[in-house]
Amino acid sequence: MRRWSKRALSLAVVLGAAAGAYAVGNGDIEATSPVTVITVTAATGSGSGTATLQNTTSATTYNVLLTEDDTCDPLMSFSVPSNPITSFGPASSRNVTFTCPPRGGPAMRRCLVHATNNANGAPLTDLMGVCLYGTTPGTLVPQQTSLDFGTVTIGQEAELALDLRHNGTLSQTITRVYLQTTELDGNFEFATPCNPDASACTEELLAPVNPGETMTIRVRCTPQTPGMHTAQVLVGTDTFQLLSTPVTVQCIGDATTAPVLAANPSKIEVVDGIEVAGGSASTVVHLSNPGGATIVINDVRTVDVDIDSANDWTYTATGACTGQITSPCSLDPGETIDLELEFDPTSIGRRRATLLISYNDALDRTKEIPLEGVGRGATLLVGGGLTALPFGQVPLGHTAQLDVSLINNGNRDATAMIAGAMPPFATSPAMLTTVAPAIPKLLSATCAPTSAGATTAMITVTGTDTLTTQMLPLNATCEGTTGELAANPPAVLFGEVRLRGSPIQRTVQLQAVGAPLTLSGQPQLMGTTSDVTVGTYSSATTPSTFDVTFAPPAGSNAQGTVTGTVHVASNAGDTLAIPVTARIVEASYDTAAKLELGTFCVGQPTTSSNTSLVSTGTGSIAVDAPTFASSPSPFLLSLTAPTQYPSVLGPLGGAARVAVTPKRQTQVATVSDTLTWHTDVEDRLTAETIVNAQFIDAGAAIAPKVIDFGEVTVHLFVEDGQRVMIQNCNDTPLQLDPPMVRPPFEVESPNFPPMLDPNETVTFSVGFHPTRKGAVTEVLRISSPQLPGAPLEITLIGYGQAPDDMQPDGGTGGSGVDDTSFYACSCTSTGRPLGGLPILVAIVWVSRRRRDRIS
Repeated sequence: MRRWSKRALSLAVVLGAAAGAYAVGNGDIEATSPVTVITVTAATGSGSGTATLQNTTSATTYNVLLTEDDTCDPLMSFSVPSNPITSFGPASSRNVTFTCPPRGGPAMRRCLVHATNNANGAPLTDLMGVCLYGTTPGTLVPQQTSLDFGTVTIGQEAELALDLRHNGTLSQTITRVYLQTTELDGNFEFATPCNPDASACTEELLAPVNPGETMTIRVRCTPQTPGMHTAQVLVGTDTFQLLSTPVTVQCIGDATTAPVLAANPSKIEVVDGIEVAGGSASTVVHLSNPGGATIVINDVRTVDVDIDSANDWTYTATGACTGQITSPCSLDPGETIDLELEFDPTSIGRRRATLLISYNDALDRTKEIPLEGVGRGATLLVGGGLTALPFGQVPLGHTAQLDVSLINNGNRDATAMIAGAMPPFATSPAMLTTVAPAIPKLLSATCAPTSAGATTAMITVTGTDTLTTQMLPLNATCEGTTGELAANPPAVLFGEVRLRGSPIQRTVQLQAVGAPLTLSGQPQLMGTTSDVTVGTYSSATTPSTFDVTFAPPAGSNAQGTVTGTVHVASNAGDTLAIPVTARIVEASYDTAAKLELGTFCVGQPTTSSNTSLVSTGTGSIAVDAPTFASSPSPFLLSLTAPTQYPSVLGPLGGAARVAVTPKRQTQVATVSDTLTWHTDVEDRLTAETIVNAQFIDAGAAIAPKVIDFGEVTVHLFVEDGQRVMIQNCNDTPLQLDPPMVRPPFEVESPNFPPMLDPNETVTFSVGFHPTRKGAVTEVLRISSPQLPGAPLEITLIGYGQAPDDMQPDGGTGGSGVDDTSFYACSCTSTGRPLGGLPILVAIVWVSRRRRDRIS
């Protein structure tokens, strides 16, 4: 798409609806203002605003149903006196009230509402409420109070700069902005700092803006129809500053005889988390041809951004093309297509994909609509991998207690049901408890015997609302004795003990049920293990303590369960056997030493790449959120899964995954930073990944640099297409030869453009479909006459996996699926990497449910 710029002109304009602008519906029902802005200036107060719907007809009565789009901020709401509006008569109006919650973290919230014909479901109009939070008077001073783009041909763009001077206090440093316009038809959008270009965005700035400094917002006119278009610019900041005076934007759309594909909105973000396997969200992308010639839509598909996320997003086309668009379909001038999108997440965490539209307007081209959503859910596990509660010997009338931790690695609360604790056993909580994400919950189990002899019980902890119904067994054993010697705790449960880790010490307190007892000798360890040592009594009479220490011998690689018993006795003849258990494990993990994000054009949008920390040992690993060394960093870090930290990764494939996106740059540069992972592995508490990206202003850019498909089952075709983006950084067209790559990799997009216009971008997908076992590395190469001897290249990596050679699941805390290249980086693993553990696909047939919101 061609772009051009004009010098900013200071010209007063009147804000109004764009005449003849592309809009939902036929104009019978209209909102007098498509966007209602509610400015909330109180730090703790809420707010509301009123929009007006009008029936513009002279003789038609409508039955109108208002529904919020699933991209709405979950804390916003709207109301009407009666919904549906059953008798919306000609030339009448109805008020719609938007309500804003009190100020929280965001400086802006949005909610889109659809008005449809309740008789047949036909769309009538859209309207939006925007909550803008800040203090008055405004201290963001626009250096231009209006931007006039002049006349812009439909299908082209014009860009101007809006400079805002920070006149706030010294304590206010702006690092994040919230941008929105007051029109919904896609005639205006923001470039830098938004990434990608969008009519609304929330974005971290390239550098902080301090008092007295100026930040620049790049605004574009992207006319969708002929005629005058006007809107106001809305700006919020993380310091809750407002504009000191309004800013108006204006341009005139000029008709064209060429075909033009318009898409609105240019980005989909489902703000509220959607329950995995229990909820879904829906929204619509409107395609239209405001040009003067026919466009051929060749293909519309979703492509992974986060691993295996494309299948979470599905669409159905209505209008000029219907159903799934997999073969050429014509879009004539003035015609429209609605892509009704549904987001139905299959995994917990961020689930990003790309809606990739391949079309021909005399040349093959693509248009990319970013799709962002979050799968919500909960998991449940017992800390340390404990499966038994051996209380040992407990005197009658005494209560012994053992504690375990319940851990939830999801992103919402989990409900745990505890059952099976019959007398003499009991638990606290007794039946139900809530386990919050990233906050371990203590579960106490007790044994209070009333008769001598051994008793057993199977105590179960079941996640009633977890992603899968998880039943965690705890085999409880307890022996009631007539003696008077008791231990606290009644058993020494070391849980996981790591090879090469520091010794772990536990203290046992001995007490008498009745009068103090004199202890006989010293504690004696019974068993075959040499890893456990027992200390001496702190006192010869009760109460007394002694220490039990577990230290795996240096140089040993032996793993497995270790059990033993510590025997103590009193001079009165009392004896007590105290169980000791431990599980020796290896705590280890892999990370990429380097992450090359690729090349990008100066001033143009960028794309993310994924990297992971993967558990490779037999023990669980506690991890904290990774961090960048630089502040501010030239990169944005997004937590893919888990989305909340601290977290615990399961053994053998449990993974922490993040996405790294370079911020848009305004000049030629190579940007770098160090991503540091934080763990509790003693001999490797941190690991570093060097992140690089290059920005150029001439030639062609390609990203990402490396794609790792992980392990894929041979002869089993799966939709695993990964996104590749090429940008033309030249002022002249760029010719492209067809991509060259050898099987089992293939370009899956149906057409590849032979030429890119100046500043144009193409996105296509590449898949991996192995037919034999083993690692495969190939190079995808695209040459061009304008790039002699310097073709565009991407390294492709995959591992063919036999159906009967499946690795164990990564377990709770990790899907076992990683999208980091361990073949193309310097990593610490030996043998076959776990960077591509098998994707365990569970096909679950569930009925479509209404969207389940998580507040």
